[in-house]
Amino acid sequence: SDPNLRADYDMKLKGADDPGLAALKPRAEDSVAEEPAADDSKKLEAARKLIAQGKTDVAVGLLQQLRLTMPSDPTVLSELGWATWKQKGPDDESAEEFLKLALTFGPQHLGSLVYLGRIAQDKGDVDQVIQLSQRIQKLDSNNEWANTALASLEKTRANQGKGKKRFWRRGG
Repeated sequence: SDPNLRADYDMKLKGADDPGLAALKPRAEDSVAEEPAADDSKKLEAARKLIAQGKTDVAVGLLQQLRLTMPSDPTVLSELGWATWKQKGPDDESAEEFLKLALTFGPQHLGSLVYLGRIAQDKGDVDQVIQLSQRIQKLDSNNEWANTALASLEKTRANQGKGKKRFWRRGG
């Protein structure tokens, strides 16, 4: 990632030059005492737990707060993308936009790649699942999601000759 582009993006987000980004800036009535940056990792972990518990509304809010202090962090953007997907589903493209933005700042960010793969799987986009799984395996040959997705596709291909079908399941 280009440090100059990243700095420019961070500056624009902090200034909220973009009307879409202005919505992320906290309003005075919503503000709480500023916590030190060391707490960002705790907030990120809390957001992950909230996502796992299905409390995506709260997780998205927490991740949007984190995005204000860490606007170009691929992990924050990745988790925000996944939480948004879990919250809004396939009718909202912002989830994939957050994940692609995360890859702009961290082109080899495994979490973003896996989440994009899981979204492609949810949508039934087999070609995209294959492409992302292979990309993930190049970075981490032991990645459980990529290995499982490819094995499932191979099993599907083998079963197609026997007249059996396997459907992707949401959240796979």
